[in-house]
Amino acid sequence: MTDFIHEHPKEEPVAASVPAPQLDEDDGPVDERTGQKRVYGYIFLLFIVAFFLLLWSFLMNQRSNEQVLSELRGSAGALQSTMDRNLELERQVEALEAEVEELGNRAAALQDELDVQKMNLEQARDDAQKWGEQYEAVKDVNVALGCCEAGDYRSAALRIAAWDYDVEGRIREIHDSMDEEERKVYDPLEDLQALMTALADKNLVKWNGSRWERQTEAIEDLIRSAGNP
Repeated sequence: MTDFIHEHPKEEPVAASVPAPQLDEDDGPVDERTGQKRVYGYIFLLFIVAFFLLLWSFLMNQRSNEQVLSELRGSAGALQSTMDRNLELERQVEALEAEVEELGNRAAALQDELDVQKMNLEQARDDAQKWGEQYEAVKDVNVALGCCEAGDYRSAALRIAAWDYDVEGRIREIHDSMDEEERKVYDPLEDLQALMTALADKNLVKWNGSRWERQTEAIEDLIRSAGNP
């Protein structure tokens, strides 16, 4: 019976085991969704920051563009004003050039008129001098002829001896410039012929076939003889 009596093996005390924490079957997916949310949050935040940066950059560029545009408008206005001023100056210059041209034409016309008047004045002066010389010749002939008609041949001889110009040439010039009607009124050549004929009778002048020549010796003898009583 002792054989059948078995000693029960001593059971070793089992250490009290701490129950292992049991993981919830949904813990893994929850953490993954939370991470995704955080990533999306970061991306959204970055997007918002980028958006505001872009907006700020756009506003700054817009402001800068407005300033540049304002400056360009100011420059364009100043340029337009300068162009208008230049156009007005060009018009004034054209008007002045036209006025200068007109004044130049008037000056040229006045100069031409002045030249004509100067020529007329010179011609009048020459004519006056010529008429004065012709008058002197006519007067000398008439005075000498009067002396001859009065029988004072000495005075006539003194006068023709004092002639220092071509009296006969001037008288013939007057005769040639006169027409027939004027010669009928008065012809100084007739007085000259009468004077020379009277002097020729006294041998004081001599006809050489074309002109009258003074006989100097005879004239001097007459003057000397008439001067002695």
